[in-house]
Amino acid sequence: MTLIIAILIGFTMPAQTGVNTRLRQRVGSPFAASLISFAVGTAFLLVTTLILERSLNVFTADTLAAPFWIWLGGCLGAIIVTGNIPLMSALGSVQTSIFPIAGQIVMGIIIDHFGLIKAERIPVTPFRLAGAAMVFCGLLIVTLSRSTENASGTHERAAGPGRLWLLRIAGIGIGMMSACQAAVNGYLGRLLDSSLKSSLTSFAVGTLTLAVINILMRNRLAIKGAPGAKDPWWIWIGGVFGGTCVLGSVYFVKILGVGLTVLATTGGVTLGSVLVDRFGIFGTQKKKIGLSTVAGLAIMIAGAAMVRLM
Repeated sequence: MTLIIAILIGFTMPAQTGVNTRLRQRVGSPFAASLISFAVGTAFLLVTTLILERSLNVFTADTLAAPFWIWLGGCLGAIIVTGNIPLMSALGSVQTSIFPIAGQIVMGIIIDHFGLIKAERIPVTPFRLAGAAMVFCGLLIVTLSRSTENASGTHERAAGPGRLWLLRIAGIGIGMMSACQAAVNGYLGRLLDSSLKSSLTSFAVGTLTLAVINILMRNRLAIKGAPGAKDPWWIWIGGVFGGTCVLGSVYFVKILGVGLTVLATTGGVTLGSVLVDRFGIFGTQKKKIGLSTVAGLAIMIAGAAMVRLM
């Protein structure tokens, strides 16, 4: 049951992206949508931290003596959440999820092997490299399958093949930044002896970063749509999904361990992205899901298991 709940926690990640993508249609800018999402997530984590830990102090002797980059996890998070919005619009939920997963695998191996960002050093092995190769093999299968299954999709035709591949490469880059963010927040969590305070700090810095960006870009949070049109209530709660994912990861790492938790949430992300695409959840365009896509996703998960658990 614990493992199943951890998988469900992974579903909150494509849910957050789907909600933010829909919100962008109302507020007119991915940066504005991300700002709202981060602000809601920060409020959610603030209340949770006050209830569970009854303290908000993050400026301790250890954190003040640490490198300045321990506070930059939120900046990376702002880029990640904002970048996922145009990816979702053009590629759909499945590809928006799997390309960052591939980037996370690659950057995770690099961080582990060299012990970057104060991470525990885990030398690369042929077995882990084989797992990474399986991830990219599955990624290629899924990409080719999605292109065939949804060849007539309006978003794919509008974007064009060149722009689609640029977005896919950007997705890998987003995944690499996500691995760096996890390492930064993990180190901050160790200094604070609190993963929850680390997550709150990350969300707060991300909110501040996006606020500055929106001010510089002179974005206005003007609601778009037909006169009298009502927005679905859920477009405002993307930050709750993001905060839930953070809380769930913190909780299940203590029970399942890092490797199994990451693998479970990866499976949840994959399953959630398939459901979002197949049924057009959150107002997204419905997309076919063929057996070749399922096979490619299975290969990716098997490869991730080899990297994370071995």
